[in-house]
Amino acid sequence: MGRGTISTAKRRKTKAKLRSRFKAPEKKELCWWFEVGQLVLLLHPEPPPGAKRSYGKKTIEKSARRLSKDKLKQVTNVLWLARKLAQRFTTWKKLEKFQGKLSVWHVLSLLSVDLKRGSESSMNELRDRCVSDRLSVDQLKREIQNDRGGKASCGRLPIPLKAATPDMAVKDLYISARRWNIYHKQCLAGRHPILKQKRDRRTNYSSNQLRDVKKAISEMEQVQEAVKEELQQLRQLAKKIKAALRE
Repeated sequence: MGRGTISTAKRRKTKAKLRSRFKAPEKKELCWWFEVGQLVLLLHPEPPPGAKRSYGKKTIEKSARRLSKDKLKQVTNVLWLARKLAQRFTTWKKLEKFQGKLSVWHVLSLLSVDLKRGSESSMNELRDRCVSDRLSVDQLKREIQNDRGGKASCGRLPIPLKAATPDMAVKDLYISARRWNIYHKQCLAGRHPILKQKRDRRTNYSSNQLRDVKKAISEMEQVQEAVKEELQQLRQLAKKIKAALRE
């Protein structure tokens, strides 16, 4: 499917419909997102299997610019998200069934779950967990972040969400510690530890590396002190819980 899959007249009509949806955006209604997604997908369809994507043309960004020049980034994100929604759910009936009693923002957050990008759980599994545990949107985002390993698409770690409850704070500490242990075993204490690789001191060392090593030392020293404090508090918490369970 390419740009020639719909006629010029239909393309013009689709653009007009898209503009009308943005004149009074009903972002609290999931049907609005679905309709917008269908229109965007019609204008910017997926290429057929095996066909190359047209990188660098930023076609959806051009559509966003026609809709709003003042909020270009925001509108662009809306178009991409709506398009992804229409891709995941081909009919409104399927989407309505998936949503159930969840809010629009719960459903849109679940779109970030993608097995091809490192998610361990499926979108349906996290959706069921969200319903059974009555997770808020922030709590759901935290679960998704933990499930995906806490790494954003750009490669940088996102700013951690603020823990809403003591239980969530404890869970975050557990997950962070587990991730560090995996990293330590794979890169520092495994069969071929990276930091112990032999390197020629003249050809492979630089002032930038020295700067980064000093930064790492400084950060690790702070981590060391923080871990001591956290361990002490966690041990005290464990004692309190054991005492309460005996009563």
